[in-house]
Amino acid sequence: MCENPCRIFGIQNKGYIKEEYDADLTIVDMNKEQVIKNEMIASKCGWTPFNNYKVKGFPIATIINGSFVMENGKIVSNQVGKPLDFRL
Repeated sequence: MCENPCRIFGIQNKGYIKEEYDADLTIVDMNKEQVIKNEMIASKCGWTPFNNYKVKGFPIATIINGSFVMENGKIVSNQVGKPLDFRL
């Protein structure tokens, strides 16, 4: 789900967990049960079609460019993203 799209579209330094690549990762607790709520949504729209769905397996952390930006449902860092580099 990561390697081939980056290879196909020529996205540099993404898609693999290895040295010299950007560390963009989501850590998922596959046993965590969670009810999804609109209040949890960090995007501009502020809602989700999955409002009130109970799921098993839920993200507990997001790392972008090697920096934690979300831990346990809380945004913990400012934006650290950078533009993608496409080279076909």
